[in-house]
This record gives sequence, C-alpha cells and structure tokens, in this order.
Amino acid sequence: MKPSIIFTGDFLRPESGRPRPTQHYNIQWCRDLLHRQVELATGCETGMVCWNQGGVVSGGIDHAAVEALYRAAGYSIDMDNWAGLLEEGSCPQPFEEEILRYFDCRMVIGFEMPRYLTEALRKAGTPFIDIVIHPVRFMDDIFFGMRSSAPDINARIAAHAIPEEQISLMAGVQAAAARRNHRFKPDPGSLLFVHQMRRDRSQIRNGKFVSIDDFGEQTDALAARFPKIYIKPHPLEKDTSIVAQLAARFENAEVTGENIYRLLASERIAHVASISSSVGIEARYFGKPNTFLLGPPDGFGDDAIHAFTGVFDAFLTADFWRDILSPVMDTTAQTGVRVPFKPNRLRISQRSFWGFNEIDTDRVLHAGRIRNPSLLKRLGNEVSRLVKGRR
Repeated sequence: MKPSIIFTGDFLRPESGRPRPTQHYNIQWCRDLLHRQVELATGCETGMVCWNQGGVVSGGIDHAAVEALYRAAGYSIDMDNWAGLLEEGSCPQPFEEEILRYFDCRMVIGFEMPRYLTEALRKAGTPFIDIVIHPVRFMDDIFFGMRSSAPDINARIAAHAIPEEQISLMAGVQAAAARRNHRFKPDPGSLLFVHQMRRDRSQIRNGKFVSIDDFGEQTDALAARFPKIYIKPHPLEKDTSIVAQLAARFENAEVTGENIYRLLASERIAHVASISSSVGIEARYFGKPNTFLLGPPDGFGDDAIHAFTGVFDAFLTADFWRDILSPVMDTTAQTGVRVPFKPNRLRISQRSFWGFNEIDTDRVLHAGRIRNPSLLKRLGNEVSRLVKGRR
C-alpha cells in the first residue's frame, strides 16, 4: 500500500568533499520519533524518503537516484552545488518533476526541509509541515520549531506554542546555574563573537557559502564599538584557520573556550554577534543585544514571513497530531494520552547538547566525584584495614 504521509528532509545534502548523505540519520530519527503518533492520529500509513546510507535502508533513494536528481537540476553531487540548489527560487522543471515522483502522497512531514522541496510541494498543492530544532536550547529539553504550508494547520500549531514568558523565566534559571562558582571574568562592556560551522545551511547567500571575510566592513565597524572582543569557536568545527584570522584582525580580540551560557549570563558581555548563529536568538533572553551579519537562522527573526512556532513536547502525543492535521484529513478521536515529561529526552536522543550539559548534567556528575586523590587513597587504605580486621 502506498503511504499517505511521508517523512523526509534535506535528503540531497552531501558531505563536504564526498558524495554521500549527511541528513539520512536525522530524517530517520524524526520518523522514528513521530510516526506512531501520526499513524494513531490519522489511521494512515507513513513512509520515508531519504538517501540510503549506512544504517538507513528504507529511504527509497540510492546513490544513482541522487545523481539523477542532481543531473535534472544541471548539477553534479557536490556541497557547493547543493548550496546553489538550496537557494534556487525556481528549480528547473525536470528537477521538480523528478522530485515530486517521490512525494505522491497526502501530506509531507520534513526535518529541515530545503527550499527546493517546499516550493515544489507548494506548486503541486501537497501540504507539508516543516520541523527544525528550535534555536532556544537552554530549556529542560530541546524542542521543535514547526510551520506548515496550510494556514489552518499553522493556526492550530500556534495554539500549542510555548509561552515566551516561560522561555524568559528559564533563561534566568539557567543564568543562575551558569554563574554559580564561575571564575572567568570578561572585560566589562565586551563583544562576544560566536563562530559557526563553516558550511552551515544558515550561511548561504545567493547560492554560495559566506564567511566572515564577506562582512569585513560590518565587522570592523562593530568591533570598533567595544574595548574587548571574545571569539567563541564552534566546538565541532575542525577548520580553525578562520577563527585565527578573525582573532588576528583585531588587537583587542581573544579566543575563548568558555561555555556559551556562562558567557551569555555574564554581565560583562555587552553584545553578541555572529553571521547567523542560533546563539543570537538565545542572547535576547539573557538581556543581550545581538547583531546578525547575514540574518537569523531559519527565519526566526522578528520580520519572518513564514515564521516557525516553538512547540515544547506536545508533538510527542497523538492528540497533538489529531488536532493540527484535522483541517486537511480525517483524524481519530482524542484520547488524552500523554508521554510523561523527562528532562533531556530529545537532547540525549539527538546526541545534541550545544554546551547545555556543561551547566546541567555534567555538574551533577562533577559534584558527586571525589576530587581529592589523596582522600580517595586514604579511604582505600581504611577499607583494606577494616576488611583485614574482620578476617
């Protein structure tokens, strides 16, 4: 039977320098997380479209099919070509026709859906729900930003939105945890510049990846306003040359490995800047003005036309999907069944911590550790003596 609802994502995104997928595990994770809820809510069968590789074997697209899709768009498989494809306002008709062959369904649910796919689905009249990890990542768990091509679905998603006041209050709670026993003291009135992954999808303009060099005048003007600049490298970026070049550009710059939330919580950090980092969104809740040299990630800025709505954990229930999908298809009766809340459930499931663990779970482990080696040795000797005494 043909699936009525398909889970997908940015399935054509390759690795840098290698024609193999990067998003197949994310797409499979999203389907594994949500397909039971969606199936219970609709009674429909669900499927998945992604580039098979490694442990992902049911995506329906192999390397030859991906090559054919790139050829239909006039490209070869390459990350720079993917960036060009991602920014296409109107993709070639053969490419759109080839893409839509995989999406003959009633609804598409995607994780970080690329523009070429959302535009093709809009033209075909196939409704979709786009899901991203929300840029606010200091709550008790990470959560989703969601948006749909169907206005009625968007209205129902909005009814489940996490309150802004809740996010603001939790920023205060996390700032207290971050500042507790924190000895690092930035210079007063400093600028924090947050570096990012070199080839992040939020750093594409006019079909090409940008770098800090593309914003030289803006960066110089911004840096001139502050007595000190702290540059925070991305912990997963292996190429350190750009950070080194940026640090060398300013006499008052210093590279720091301090935890990002400790930096955001510091009263001595006056401003936060980045090309397009989600930290800029988080900074607002810590009372920090911020500058995006390119723009906020995923359209989370104040002027976003198709804004995402933050939904905390309601999407783990079938009732949520019964509610939001009811404008476009028949749904089953509400049951009131919920998944009990558990801190860090998705954070651990995604293996995505973004420094939060350093002010939360890691501190619990650290507090329980015996830190004095000599004390540990004395305890061992005492235990040995007591054991010998009982013999």
